[in-house]
Amino acid sequence: MRYDIDYFIQKFSNIKDEACTTGTICSGGAGQPLKYDCLGHCHDKFGKFNYHEQRALLFLGNPVQAWDGKLDGFSQSTPKLRIIAYLRSLKGQH
Repeated sequence: MRYDIDYFIQKFSNIKDEACTTGTICSGGAGQPLKYDCLGHCHDKFGKFNYHEQRALLFLGNPVQAWDGKLDGFSQSTPKLRIIAYLRSLKGQH
């Protein structure tokens, strides 16, 4: 699998906003729905984190800061929208 900018744009475009959290890799459980940050969303269908995918995402710069809304220029209303905007900016698509 090739984890490039296009891969991550597609990946995060398909994630529901309700499945997102900030400030921690994963929250929920014990009867609450699981929510993930951008690194937490890098997991397989069984919930096991995919470290290769996480490293590839981190290699792209500051995705966690963009996701958490702590990166200047990325103030979209949800983490998902912020990281997609961030990834598109890396690609030169504003």
